Amino acid sequence: QWFSDPAFPLNAIVRDQFDLDMHRHDFTEVVVVLDGVGDHLFDDEIYPICAGDVFAIDKSHAHGYRNTRGLRIANLLFDERFVTRHAPWVERLPGYQALVHLEPTLRKKQGFGGKLRLHPEAMAKAGEQVRRLVGELGERRDGYRAMAFALFAQLLVDLARWYAGSEVRQTRDVAEVGRVISYLENHFDRPTELADLEQLVGRSTRTLLRRFGQATGLTPIQYLLRVRI
Repeated sequence: QWFSDPAFPLNAIVRDQFDLDMHRHDFTEVVVVLDGVGDHLFDDEIYPICAGDVFAIDKSHAHGYRNTRGLRIANLLFDERFVTRHAPWVERLPGYQALVHLEPTLRKKQGFGGKLRLHPEAMAKAGEQVRRLVGELGERRDGYRAMAFALFAQLLVDLARWYAGSEVRQTRDVAEVGRVISYLENHFDRPTELADLEQLVGRSTRTLLRRFGQATGLTPIQYLLRVRI
């Protein structure tokens, strides 16, 4: 019901979000809060949200909304396998890994401190991209799939860049792990030592292993072996 074209599992919806019971879905969702405030329910935790917040929900978590007041959001819905099959470079971006995969995993430990917060200029740009994307998907003119995918990929890249460039400490910490994962994904065919990764993020071995383990449950070398397999 979320994808009108089963062969093209991408969608973008802008709506007034009222209170909503906990639920799950079998696709990935990125939420951009455009206006208002509310509480986001995520598994057994409650997090306040407001305009400018951006966060992801994957298939392994339940979520909902409560105490919404003027809350207006943009929902970016997509089958990640579809996106990565047609644009594999997207998932290799450090900010994408951090936003879509790492921050939801670390959300409870960080108290939602690692979420992306957009500044006004970025909000304006993201809002315009969403408006164009919604228009393409709604009008379905000739070539809409190509145009919608291009707009969708552009928005994901911008969100990834904004995440990677965040000056918020907790967001920056998550982005550093994303940078390591991106390096491993892009250079899995090269000999890699922990010293290389320390230099990449400018952290000690102890800090690197601790943060990477919290986010993935693996050491960087274990993760690399999985990528190679």
